[in-house]
Amino acid sequence: MEKKKNSSQTIEYGFITILSVISYLILMWILTGRGAFSHNTYNSYALQAEAWTHGHLDLGQDYSHLELAMFNGKYYVSFPPFPSYILFPFAIFFGSNTPDALLMWLEDIIAALYLYKLAVKFTRNPKMSALTTIFAMLGTNVTFNMLNPWVWFSAQTICFMLSIMAIYYAFEGKGGLSLFFWACSVGCRPMQAVFVPILLFILYKHESEILRNERKYEEKSAEEENLEAEAEEYIETKEGVVPDGHTTDEINEDTPGTEQADSGILQDILRIIKKRWKWAIPACVIALSYMVLNYLRFGSITEFGHNYLPEFMEAEHGQFDIYYFSNNLKMLFNLPSFDEEGRMMIDHFGNLNFMIASPFDIFAIILFIIVILGRKKGTILADAGIIILCVTYMCITMMHKTMGGWHFGNRYANDIIPWLYLGVVLGLSKVPKAGKYQIPLLIFGICLNAVGTVVVYNGMHIG
Repeated sequence: MEKKKNSSQTIEYGFITILSVISYLILMWILTGRGAFSHNTYNSYALQAEAWTHGHLDLGQDYSHLELAMFNGKYYVSFPPFPSYILFPFAIFFGSNTPDALLMWLEDIIAALYLYKLAVKFTRNPKMSALTTIFAMLGTNVTFNMLNPWVWFSAQTICFMLSIMAIYYAFEGKGGLSLFFWACSVGCRPMQAVFVPILLFILYKHESEILRNERKYEEKSAEEENLEAEAEEYIETKEGVVPDGHTTDEINEDTPGTEQADSGILQDILRIIKKRWKWAIPACVIALSYMVLNYLRFGSITEFGHNYLPEFMEAEHGQFDIYYFSNNLKMLFNLPSFDEEGRMMIDHFGNLNFMIASPFDIFAIILFIIVILGRKKGTILADAGIIILCVTYMCITMMHKTMGGWHFGNRYANDIIPWLYLGVVLGLSKVPKAGKYQIPLLIFGICLNAVGTVVVYNGMHIG
């Protein structure tokens, strides 16, 4: 009865979570005019998908308002191609007028659903899971991206969705799906490749547990067989029948047990690879498709096209360089400015401290500290790995020439939120009482991002 009640609550709060996301999208539609049926001005991915339906890799012409790579006199989309994979079947019927905004809403809902499912899996608390999901979706700078299907924001939103799906299926032990979704996310934001060790570690832990259970079963079976053999031998001995032609006195009463040495981590990994190598096939197919496209367009399997944007071709230090690090570090931690009347200034070309724009990051860090100081077994190593890879990701990002350009907040930092979310739900499974302290940060995050998003999208300016 209790199990049925918990299942009913899980469905109920899952529905409430999805409804909350939809309600927010509707409100933003009312306030900004950007809704499920809005026209996509910056539709690079749709144009690329339409070109593919006609057998062309280039767009055939220049579109001055888009960021296009110019190579050998042709114009190409300069972004990683996976979002065009999603749009391709729609482009067959709609050309470049694909339902980008409606698909964006669907991606938002799918992301919320998997955030919720992952939280429930660890916390076993539907109410807490709904709260944490809403915090990650609506109380962070993710809200600025999820509202608008423009090429830059579409890629980040799809990446967010795919990342959380990859994490969820890793914990489900479905390695093929997990690595497939991760490979797809790399085709939206290439630096997501940094996070694959987390998925591999999760899959290793899942499979090594299966191996341990198999060894325990084998040991138990061997022990039972030995006991049966000893029993039979004992009975025969009592009856005066000595096996193998020996006398009773020659029988050693201390029959040695069966010993099985620990296979070790390396041997476990090799066994897992041998057993699960097919998991890599879907991800390899996706990766190969990127390489082929890159080579056919730019003559290099690693070139997506951004290096052939005029702004990077003309830049003294190119697209990536340590030269940009110090300035981008300041932008990452940039504190808000205030006008003479004490109002926070909102500028669509400025960057706001990523932890202010996404207070979920603050909550994640606090929870990590609680877990580490509390020495919560089984979580410290995972949290440490997540922190290291998130810092690595942001360091790579800060070597890029730009830190997001036109936006509210600090949207490049949104890419680490799915991975921080993993750390948060792991932490809440160990320290459930900490969950209620999300609420003030959640309210702050929702209000700040709602106001900032409306101001920027409506072309207004505060300050």
